[in-house]
Amino acid sequence: MENKTGVRFRVRKGALRDCSEKILGDEQMKSKANNVASRLLVIILAICITAGCCPAFSVAEADDVIVASAALSAFNADGDVLVNKRADGERLQIDGSKQNHTAVAFESAGSASFDVSTLSAEAFTATVGLDTSSEDTAKAKFFVEADGKQIAASSELSKGKLEKLAAAVPSGTKTVTLKTEGDGIAVFGDAAVTFPFSHSGYVDMTSLLMQQQINDSKNPLKTNSDIKIGSESFDKGFAVYPQHDDNAGYVSELYFDVSGINAKTFSAKIGLNNAANTGGVIFRLYADGQKVYESDVMDGKTPAKDISADISGASLLTLTVYDNGDNAGDNAVWANPRLSLDAEGATHLQNFRTMSLTELDWKSAVSESKNPQINKPYQDGADYKINVGGIEYNYGISAHPYNNSTPSSISYDLTGYNFNYFTVKVGKTKESKISTTDQTFKEKFLIYGDGKLLCESEPITMGHYTELSADVTGVKILTISIDACGNYGWGACAWCEPTLYYGVEEGEIRITSPLKEIERTVAGNQNLDVTGFVLGVEKVKGLVNGKFIGTAEVQSDGTFTLTVKARNLELGRNTLTISPLNAEGKSAETVIVKENKINVVNVPWDSTAGDIITKGGSLTSRCYKLSIGSQVHQTNNGFCVKPGETEEDYADVVIDLTTLGSKVEYFHALVGLDDFAPLDYYTGGSVKYQVLDGEKVLAETEVLSANQTAPIFCDIPSTTKKLTLRVSNGGDGNYVDYADWLYASLYFKKTDYGMTDKDLYSDNNLGGNTEISAVSQVGVRFSVEKPFSAVTLSPESAADTVTGSLYKFVYSYKRSLQGEALSSVTATKGADGKYVFELNKEYDAGEYVFAADGVTSIKANGSQYGYYYTDGVAHRGLINMSLRFGGKYDSYLSAVTPEPETVNAGTNHATAAEKERAERTYKEMITNLENFPSKMTIGDDSYVGFGSSDFTLKSTDVTEDKVTKSVNTTFTLEHKSGLEFELRCVYYPDYAAFDWVIYFTNNGEENSPIVSDISPAELTFEGDNPTILSNFSDGGQYAPFLPQRLELKEGEKKTFAPSTGRSTEDAFPYYNFEYGNKGAFVVTSWSGQWQADFEYNNGVTAFSGRQQTFSSYLKPGETARTPLTAMVLYDGRDTDRATNLWRNWFIDCNMYKNDGENPTEPFVAGVTSAVYNEMENATEANQIACIEKYLQNNVQINVWWMDAGWYIGVNDGNNRSSWAHVGNWAPDENRFPTKFKAISDYANERNVDTLLWFEPERIAISDAEYANQPDSEYRVKPEWLIGYGDAQGQLAYGGNGSAYQLDLGNKEALDWLCKRVLTILEEGGLSIYREDLNIVIMADNWRQTNEAHPDRAGMSENGCVQGHYEYWDAILSLPQIKIIDSCASGGHRLDLETMRRAVALHPTDYSYNDLSAKQIGTYGLASWFPFAGANTGVGGYVTSTSKYIIRSAYRQALILQYDVNVLSKEYFEIAENCVNEWNGIKKYFYDDLYQLTKSTTGFTDWYSYEYLSEENQEGFALVFRRSDKAERTQSIKLKGLHAEDTYEITFADSEAVVTATGAELMSAGVTLTLDEDEGGVDSEVIYIRRTNSVAGDRGALESAISSARALVEKSLVNEGYTGISAFELICAYEKALAVYENEGESEQNINAAAKALSAAIDGLEKGAVGSKEEIENIIGSIGEINEQNYLYRKDMIDFVKALVEKSGVTPANADLLKTAEEQYNSLANAGKPGDADGDGEITVTDALLTLQGSVGKITLSPEAQGRADVDGDGKITVTDSLLILQRAVVKIDKFPVEK
Repeated sequence: MENKTGVRFRVRKGALRDCSEKILGDEQMKSKANNVASRLLVIILAICITAGCCPAFSVAEADDVIVASAALSAFNADGDVLVNKRADGERLQIDGSKQNHTAVAFESAGSASFDVSTLSAEAFTATVGLDTSSEDTAKAKFFVEADGKQIAASSELSKGKLEKLAAAVPSGTKTVTLKTEGDGIAVFGDAAVTFPFSHSGYVDMTSLLMQQQINDSKNPLKTNSDIKIGSESFDKGFAVYPQHDDNAGYVSELYFDVSGINAKTFSAKIGLNNAANTGGVIFRLYADGQKVYESDVMDGKTPAKDISADISGASLLTLTVYDNGDNAGDNAVWANPRLSLDAEGATHLQNFRTMSLTELDWKSAVSESKNPQINKPYQDGADYKINVGGIEYNYGISAHPYNNSTPSSISYDLTGYNFNYFTVKVGKTKESKISTTDQTFKEKFLIYGDGKLLCESEPITMGHYTELSADVTGVKILTISIDACGNYGWGACAWCEPTLYYGVEEGEIRITSPLKEIERTVAGNQNLDVTGFVLGVEKVKGLVNGKFIGTAEVQSDGTFTLTVKARNLELGRNTLTISPLNAEGKSAETVIVKENKINVVNVPWDSTAGDIITKGGSLTSRCYKLSIGSQVHQTNNGFCVKPGETEEDYADVVIDLTTLGSKVEYFHALVGLDDFAPLDYYTGGSVKYQVLDGEKVLAETEVLSANQTAPIFCDIPSTTKKLTLRVSNGGDGNYVDYADWLYASLYFKKTDYGMTDKDLYSDNNLGGNTEISAVSQVGVRFSVEKPFSAVTLSPESAADTVTGSLYKFVYSYKRSLQGEALSSVTATKGADGKYVFELNKEYDAGEYVFAADGVTSIKANGSQYGYYYTDGVAHRGLINMSLRFGGKYDSYLSAVTPEPETVNAGTNHATAAEKERAERTYKEMITNLENFPSKMTIGDDSYVGFGSSDFTLKSTDVTEDKVTKSVNTTFTLEHKSGLEFELRCVYYPDYAAFDWVIYFTNNGEENSPIVSDISPAELTFEGDNPTILSNFSDGGQYAPFLPQRLELKEGEKKTFAPSTGRSTEDAFPYYNFEYGNKGAFVVTSWSGQWQADFEYNNGVTAFSGRQQTFSSYLKPGETARTPLTAMVLYDGRDTDRATNLWRNWFIDCNMYKNDGENPTEPFVAGVTSAVYNEMENATEANQIACIEKYLQNNVQINVWWMDAGWYIGVNDGNNRSSWAHVGNWAPDENRFPTKFKAISDYANERNVDTLLWFEPERIAISDAEYANQPDSEYRVKPEWLIGYGDAQGQLAYGGNGSAYQLDLGNKEALDWLCKRVLTILEEGGLSIYREDLNIVIMADNWRQTNEAHPDRAGMSENGCVQGHYEYWDAILSLPQIKIIDSCASGGHRLDLETMRRAVALHPTDYSYNDLSAKQIGTYGLASWFPFAGANTGVGGYVTSTSKYIIRSAYRQALILQYDVNVLSKEYFEIAENCVNEWNGIKKYFYDDLYQLTKSTTGFTDWYSYEYLSEENQEGFALVFRRSDKAERTQSIKLKGLHAEDTYEITFADSEAVVTATGAELMSAGVTLTLDEDEGGVDSEVIYIRRTNSVAGDRGALESAISSARALVEKSLVNEGYTGISAFELICAYEKALAVYENEGESEQNINAAAKALSAAIDGLEKGAVGSKEEIENIIGSIGEINEQNYLYRKDMIDFVKALVEKSGVTPANADLLKTAEEQYNSLANAGKPGDADGDGEITVTDALLTLQGSVGKITLSPEAQGRADVDGDGKITVTDSLLILQRAVVKIDKFPVEK
């Protein structure tokens, strides 16, 4: 753990290696080691100075002479000794001393001898004393002997006493003996012999302590016995046998800790002691996990070989022998293994300290099913320590790869620590479910610094381990990662004794404890001891928030302890600064948090009952925090429990209050079921929470179900000694009852939770009192410095009940409300006219939005500390409100961030500005191919983009595609190797979108060089607060396609990849990425294994997307490709608008259009899968009969669905009756004699299309069947299977008889499949091809292929993906085929290229009867894929139905799954009515989509979404009340309407009619009462129709702009207007200009802008410019100047400058004004040279304008002047106009300023 002392080392250059370098040759290794040394400027000789990582040799200072030293702990001892650690695993530590780094100890009296005969030792040194664990009465004496003669002895020492022993060692000494007398644990700390650097000594490795060994159990290791190679014998050495036990790995390994040995080389003679051996072995030497030597295959006839390898700086040496296949007499010998000592000497002095990584909190973590485990095994309930390689460790980090393709990844923020080095031992941990000799699974360990790979191990299997080390100088984010190597299984691993090292300069203070924020948090009157380290300083002083608090003495070992008293701390965050007192030096800072409460998660629990799932952890690595309320509340400040199966089985946590040290009066927590509990539609989970004093209930909740949250709080009686927190089962089993207690806190006083109501209205009332009004909602934004727990409003008028909702502020008011509310509270009017909203918890410092529905009038001021909103319109100031804080403070609020800048984004179509940004970005990418966002390595050459001279551009082909509304550009380039690259780029000018893919072909006659590390998408996005908006995929601990939000923190990395080879299994490759003031949809994926990485550092997010594994040469004529990357750019952060921008692009440019113009028409399908066990029991006759049954009962279906089981081999009496027996694709003519033609003909005559299921990639034919099956046109050849000829023990990779995989990259196989399937489709008259994919091992098949052919890694997968797309294109070429349905066990293959060819009619196999999940999945799917399907259910839903059930399946394909043979007339009528209703709304499915309620699957919630035609302003909303526990009445706020237009709202189930304006419907909403009981649930369809529109009055807007412009040009300041009123005009003017200039702006925005600007003109007031405070307020409102708004900010900047000048004041924030001006000037002058009119092109018009400007005919704007000055002389002249003219007519290609 923490090294409490400074260690002073003199070490030579080259003693450390950067293990990220893989070193194989002596000279190469020496060069690289010295390079690393020069970078570090300091090399640590004895680097490993923590327990279990102790230096065998180090350097020491003796009488100022630098000498080397050998720690005796590294050598074999002939006595019973403890080495470095006690028996309990804790390190040996002499009581009362600074920390010793190595130790040899005896329990009571003892002795041990050490062989030092080869070292030429000259002296001995040690510090001796009793271990800290010894009894207080213990005493001991210590003795040292050289060859039996005593050379040193101590006095009798009691605990806490120590002595230093030092003595000369006689020349020629062979043995040093340590002895003790007495009791207790007697410790020789840092016991070592010393010797000069320049000498000829060496280390005989047979005398060293072997850390671990792996050898064949039947042929044990021999040391210095029977050491022979052929006929030659040796005295010293190791004779080993590689393991040959079952599944044991066929390897021998010997491990030695040589950390700190000043050794240069390892040498030995190697060979076999068995002349008859023919298979041979391979010798390898590893230094810190890196291979530094490898022999050729040596058999019994191979002569002995002398070897040598540079091991400079290594800590762990591993001597390895691999069996070469037969293990016949593999008696391998390492003869005379030695370490030669370096004679270069020491050159640098440095002081080092250490810290364990386990002491730091991780920043982010990904591990399999739960968070990484600290200092314990990964397996739950393990009764053993972390055990790696048979060695137990007390300290370490256990984790598990997430899946086959996604590694475990744990990141730590090292900012401010200034670490230099990192070491760690790694390996697989012991697990109960896997044998310690099982070599099936292997993992690779990787260390990254700021995203750069620093070090990696080779794959490690069970029982083996290695040590890794890395230079981490300057690293901010350290990431440790475990990769499953494509073979995911029992993969629990550990990072053991992970140790960070840092150098300390004289006078530099280091704080060593406490490190974690939880440890730096104090409660009440607790004091806090802060310890640290400094050299050359006698005293340090402490300051808290700049105030002196005291001093601390620095001890002789450099340590100090400063006590920070509670009275010196304020509630909240405090900055502690520790500095040298009266001395030069460097200060250190940390933050101490003082709270008026105790967090329950931090106190010991007296007892528990039930299952305690996690304390401070999480349930899944999908989210490394506990999460409740639909992912709204996420924190590690909490714990999760699980009650038993019955209501009497509690989960209790009992807290002994008497142990807290202070009285507590109040308890508060936020509770709910964890969002990532297992998903179970049968119950959804339900629990009840209670707080008890004994058996007395102090507080309890109602029964809570999924996604519900509730606060639970109570007074704690003064007599309470034990407080019980209880969770009980809600009565429906406990399968999903993972119950979270979040923020559970014990307050010292009840008033500490909320004692001070701070009136915000009277503070900073700059703008006076103004009464504001709204249709229905008033909002306010504020930024608090301290925690608050309640909001109070004092409106002038409001409804009797008002709902107040608190949101985290994100970018804008509108964007904030698009997120989920943190707390929603309904309040009634009090006697004093106030409404008090008690929030569900205390909310920490930060920026928030509070929206009050039902407030129509309230007073407001002009405070700089906030903004208020009337029906969404922003105004500077705060409303008449107060916040409740937990104490009285000097300040409560801080200034809020400015309102978002003007963005031309009024509609759900790309604006001119967005199109321009997309065009500019796209052109930058393709105009100069050096900027193409890709990277790759070809042979030994690495490339970024295609700008290298190694590429020759052969052709550029540009075409236009009217179907996809795109301009397609293909660049063909030839690489010097002969590889031809095609960059296929597509630009969608009307959609601000583009995509690209790279193809590469070997046109030569020889194999190409290996192409590797190829990534088509290396992108960067500059902007703060990056957020990834996406969906969960199909399957997992969440509803399928549930929306998810991930916020990236500084240094955080998120990796996404599918797990099985199916593109959307365990990952969803579609991302709406918000950053700064804009966003981008970004997709990189295909129908295979892809990987996408997001990493945020210093305001920039890097995105990388690629095929997960590709490193292959190409055969002659062979083609490979990358996944497709697509982007859609937009401005602002508006999730509703962004969703519809994506949908518009997807519909218009991506969806398959059978007629070339229109996307697939929505349809109703009928299916009998739930009746006839898919199609196993189906026949031609019963299928026709079922179609007839639907039509006879007036249920108009459009498609007849025939699923799996129609082929031969099903129900044929040969015991292979399952539909899953697929592969040959021949219809069962006994059941379908016309091969479906009769069914299709019958259906087509009635306007019904037919659909048929296939699963072409899975081959369920066993090896035996292959052997017995004759070859035929139906037969899949075995050589077409993935892994044919490579798999051991079976025909191919995969499941014998269940899941072999057809290789679609095989041309013969692909041709066969196309012919076979197309024949069936044509013969059967089928219109829809449905494809399934139930193989979950494709990724594993490809991995095995990669391992079998490592120089072709990824090529098999690449071929399969290309073949699959080619196969689908062949199907779509059939005139009769209208669409393809993509199904892969549901929605596991929905990548973009798939969805360009297909739709998802069956997007999930998860419970068809989970209606809540189905409802939210409808929105989740439709937000990305405008066409998807859902069926009506299974089980009881097959023979009965309801409106609620069918409406829950209202998607673009409504699939009726009924047993029509038994369905009653009543249910047929319900189905008929619903189908008719669905037919009435289907026309809106391709219109804009909005989610109207929060994303939730909760049973007690309402859920609603809306489709609306933006053009016609009509559509519908579906509303669901999910249970009888939900409120009967609720208001649904519509979206997307025009505020001033009038609408008529009608209902499917009600005669009611509502007429209201768009503003009213969006603000107040539509009030619904759903009390029709359909089994406790109800639903409704809201129909929306505009009845009157208010046209956009551009004339009024133009008039207002003209009036405002005249005022601005006169100078508002000089005209005597007040600063505040004039600034309001400037802001309104800017927004009006943006709206006016936006092509296609909505009519409502035009009118709103005109109205706002006219009001600002009318609101101008004459008077003083304003006070200093008011001017600072105005400056703070300018905000960032960026490319989206700078064209409108010049007037604002000029106005504010004039305002400051006239006022005569010096604003405190004047730097903000200066920054704004600099940003403006930079952007204004950064336009395209020569483009004077700013239209993006250089034309004759630009030359004319420049000429007119140069002679004074016109005045060019500053930005136009910047673009026109093309000769760079700072002036606009005739010369500039001439140059622009020459460029316009292509006489020149560059301007002087561009050269």
